[in-house]
Amino acid sequence: MPKGMRERYPARSKLRKKERIYDCAPQLDYDVFVDGKFEEQLEEYLRGIAPSAPHLAGLGATKEQIAEFDAILAGAAEHILAERPDQTRH
Repeated sequence: MPKGMRERYPARSKLRKKERIYDCAPQLDYDVFVDGKFEEQLEEYLRGIAPSAPHLAGLGATKEQIAEFDAILAGAAEHILAERPDQTRH
């Protein structure tokens, strides 16, 4: 969102343990999605998801599962770009 609105809409990710939900709602870089290349947008999206990893333990994930999640995120952009070379890019 534009700079003037960012303060009104902060990141609001949180673990709702009783409901067994992690509500992942990061604040992503608006300018990347307006002016950035597809690869930059993808990296920004994954960057926003990454901080959720430690909260997976609160949902019952093991250390190994959390490490696997981190590994998936680390290789996701490369994999997506390789698998979908036809993806629309700016």
